[in-house]
Amino acid sequence: MVRIFKIFFALLVLVSHLAIDTHAAGKAAPKKGKQTVKVVWDNPEEITRGGYPRVHRLNDGRLMMCYSLSANTYVRFSDDNGYTWTEDAKVVMRHFSVNNELGQAKVHAANPEFAQLSADNPHRPGRIIFACNYRPMNPDAKAVGDDRFRSSVFPYTIAIKTSDDEGKTWSAMKHVYKSDTWKKNVLSGCWEPFVLELPDGTVQIYFADETPYKRKGSNWQNISVIESKDGGDTWSAPRIVSQNGSGRDGMPVVMLLDGMIYMAVE
Repeated sequence: MVRIFKIFFALLVLVSHLAIDTHAAGKAAPKKGKQTVKVVWDNPEEITRGGYPRVHRLNDGRLMMCYSLSANTYVRFSDDNGYTWTEDAKVVMRHFSVNNELGQAKVHAANPEFAQLSADNPHRPGRIIFACNYRPMNPDAKAVGDDRFRSSVFPYTIAIKTSDDEGKTWSAMKHVYKSDTWKKNVLSGCWEPFVLELPDGTVQIYFADETPYKRKGSNWQNISVIESKDGGDTWSAPRIVSQNGSGRDGMPVVMLLDGMIYMAVE
């Protein structure tokens, strides 16, 4: 499935990021005590080719961008709030090949996401946890239909790498959740990781999962979560946190606000 082909990074015109417009053109001034908040965006600027772009601010104030391109995932950095970005993109998660008794597959790295743990995390302060979705594909680029996929050879997988030096170097890859290997090739498994740190230092990875439904012949999907109590070194078994009962919950985006976890799904 093709989601996006180019990354556009939109820069805000105003340094404050928000403009308070109390006298909009042609309109009466708002009543006392009320304000109209307007966000003003500059024209999009192309940074690089790629898909699934994400940008977060690191503890040292820089911005870090991740994206996928040509079956690999990359990061770039900005130390001026996104006006300029490092020219050299670092590859974090690479594609790899599988050749076993079930066949051959080129396993693509896609849909990257990351979070940096707080400086006072009790386990791994400042660690960056970088997650991606590994997707098994047919090495033959001319394949069509379901033959493009190789989920009968290798399962869709959520994997991570970590960095303890602000993204300069990265750990070995670790698979933290695997879907099933199916009897025939289908576009089905697990998708779209999202990394969240809780106030007590627990790290969560949310993701979309078709696995338990595919086993029963259904195309439903839930949002599941796995947790780490040691800064990303080990991970729990998954548990389901969202399933609407009549279809597919997908692509979770999660935030923490006033002690509550809020999650948006597609």
